[in-house]
Amino acid sequence: GIYRSLVASQVAMGQDGMTSDGTLQQVKDQNNAPGKTKEVDSVPTSTLPEASTPSAATTSSQDVPEMRAKKGSVWWIWRLSMPEKWYFLLGLVGAIVFALNMPTVGLLMSEFVLVFYNPDFEEMRRDAVKWALVFLGFGAIMSLAAMMKNFGLTLVNERLAMRVRDIAFQNILRQDIGWFDTSTTRSAG
Repeated sequence: GIYRSLVASQVAMGQDGMTSDGTLQQVKDQNNAPGKTKEVDSVPTSTLPEASTPSAATTSSQDVPEMRAKKGSVWWIWRLSMPEKWYFLLGLVGAIVFALNMPTVGLLMSEFVLVFYNPDFEEMRRDAVKWALVFLGFGAIMSLAAMMKNFGLTLVNERLAMRVRDIAFQNILRQDIGWFDTSTTRSAG
């Protein structure tokens, strides 16, 4: 069918764009838009080699130049996460408040221990209730900070991962058909 003709013509086309019998194949891009198919003007199917022949169907790894990933800046990730900057700020504030947990507990415990050295039992009881309420309030604040941190940063993480996966998938779909046949990018054997 049409797909077999396309693959056979790509296999028959050499590095210089010439087929084995010397005729030139031209590839015209119809609209220069992503997702549009390319039209191939080629020699008649009768002159194309069969796809089942090993010499035409396989290419050696020496013929294909090795592709290297281009190095990029980390700033593109920050740019991708900008739509959620307010959620990031929420998570950052929550993380900062939550980080104050242990130092504050240490400070409160050192103040709370002094209650037990009070000789007046009524005053000790009032101070104990006061410190119990302080610790309950502190626990509520830490719970709220933990929820802010987890909600904000998890939401940013999920949306950023979805954007990066979407960009990677779009770039895979834009590749020429021969890209999938190279030894570094094919999925099977």
